[in-house]
Amino acid sequence: MKFTKGGLVSLSASIDGEWLILTVADTGCGISAERLATILDSFGAHRNETASKYDEYPGLGVALTQRLCNLMGGDLTVESEIGQGARFTIRVRNDLSASPTVAVEPRPTADAAIEPARAESPILVVDDDPAALDLIARVLHKEGFATLLSRDVVDAISRARENNPAAIILDVRMAQPDGWEALRLIRQDDRLRSTKVILLTVDDDFAKGRVLGADAHLLKPIDKDSLLRCLLRLCPALRDRQTAEGEKIHVATA
Repeated sequence: MKFTKGGLVSLSASIDGEWLILTVADTGCGISAERLATILDSFGAHRNETASKYDEYPGLGVALTQRLCNLMGGDLTVESEIGQGARFTIRVRNDLSASPTVAVEPRPTADAAIEPARAESPILVVDDDPAALDLIARVLHKEGFATLLSRDVVDAISRARENNPAAIILDVRMAQPDGWEALRLIRQDDRLRSTKVILLTVDDDFAKGRVLGADAHLLKPIDKDSLLRCLLRLCPALRDRQTAEGEKIHVATA
């Protein structure tokens, strides 16, 4: 409201299949392209002409709202131009009580000659959301798994080649090159094509995941038990190591 001295601030809601769509639009001062590129960054403290005028950082609430949307299996997008107002769109599932997790049966190993993952191999987690990375890392560390974390596809591919991970947990909704491209690169790489890849994302295009070679496809928000069951099913070496070390596997019975 404070950025719209005259005109309108409107709220609209609609249903699109399984999605609830909420849109807040204003006819205010708008957001510059430079600011728009960083407005969803966590606590984006980039002062601009609007922030200076109102002596605050307008991106804080937007970043927190996006996190809440992600936790509900959805997302938030922003469209704006200077002098043309702004439009914020939230997409969340209209039935939040439904299970957000869908798993795909394991894909047969494409090349038996590729060295199998070692029990001590780490799990590579690829997500450009630092909160998601932190949450997944804490879940895996609690179970005694070593992890590698990456927020960039190019970096992730390099780390995978160097470390021979037991599995890769991959978000597909990232800046270009995105997670779909990462999956293509993994399946085209002789050193990586047999590595188990678990998609963990808000994108529910399961058919695309299967075609590109994903071993499993789980939907955010992150369900700890489903993720751990999926890992232990796809990577027996991880399960055998936990059993050998006498560690308790914190997974509820399905």
